[in-house]
Amino acid sequence: MGFLASNVSQPNLAINDPEDMPMVLDDISAEWIGRAIGIKVDSIKVDLVLPGTATKVLISIDYGSRRPKDAPQTVCLKGGFSHDLRDLALGLAYRREAEFLAHVATSPKLQMRLPRVWYAATNVRQNQGLVVLENLTATGCTFGECTIPLSVQHVGSGLQQLASLHGLTWGCPVGKYPWMTSANPIQEVAGAMFSKQYWEQHFSEEAVRSQVPADMLDRTRMFAAFRQMWSTADPKLRCIVHGDPHPGNLFFAPGGELGFLDFQAVFSGSSMHDVAYFVAGSLTVEDRRSSERHLLEKYYLPSLHKAGGPQLSIDQIWDDYRRHQLHGFFWAMTGTLMQTKERAAAMAARHIAAIQDHNTLKLLER
Repeated sequence: MGFLASNVSQPNLAINDPEDMPMVLDDISAEWIGRAIGIKVDSIKVDLVLPGTATKVLISIDYGSRRPKDAPQTVCLKGGFSHDLRDLALGLAYRREAEFLAHVATSPKLQMRLPRVWYAATNVRQNQGLVVLENLTATGCTFGECTIPLSVQHVGSGLQQLASLHGLTWGCPVGKYPWMTSANPIQEVAGAMFSKQYWEQHFSEEAVRSQVPADMLDRTRMFAAFRQMWSTADPKLRCIVHGDPHPGNLFFAPGGELGFLDFQAVFSGSSMHDVAYFVAGSLTVEDRRSSERHLLEKYYLPSLHKAGGPQLSIDQIWDDYRRHQLHGFFWAMTGTLMQTKERAAAMAARHIAAIQDHNTLKLLER
């Protein structure tokens, strides 16, 4: 099961399950939780509900007079419990995460630190995907925060883990991963975020506009640059990517080891999408400038080859790395419905500096 936060047996899997799944919080019962984790449950208690793109429900479990060995006392149920969000086509994201945890995270070759997975299921008819994970807080883990950059050592560890995912799935053959989409979730929402109405409303606020260089406030130019990046992505670098590896989607084990969360944005795309986005968004500007080439050469590229990917040199991927810096600009376009102002500002500053340092716009406009 890869390199998990705790030892684990195979999870219960119910991909494309014809049986109805919980769709609202009131549907969650002790009987259903018991079926999900494969252990008879006496009763449950919902301790905390955390709304978001996906709803996270922290649940305490009572097994009566006898708790079986290895049975969890508390779990995190994650999925689509908001009708409004499912109507925004997020059902695909919920199913995507469950499918990733079922089909990729179960590989013994995957060297990624992930939460223990007890259950992963999808129901296409209901447009629902649910996963039952270990409650990381209960095991002493802490979570990353976008306003707090990572150390160079942590980014090196993260690159090794991303390289394991990329190498394991290199080429992303359709026959092996028929469920995987090549649709970049960011690309799917780009039309709305680059609309004249959204752009002008978002950047009408002085505090937001002042963070962005004048040449990046040209909506037509920036949208053209994104389309150029997507259309010229090197197909030889195709693999399954995390899609959104920023500090807020990380956790840290009690010993300080870094792990990854939230695989709702996984898709088949360029490995440099993850690499450029993770490095630029996780390090201080100064640390990135002084260490990014070293990190790619020492941590990412050797780990990629070890995991089954090609043996690439830094020169072979460097221009793709520079082009894919542009993804981070979406943080400058992110409104408060999606992130706090503080997080968006911190991430945008790091990514804009990387776009400038790498002359990304000029490279895409050549």
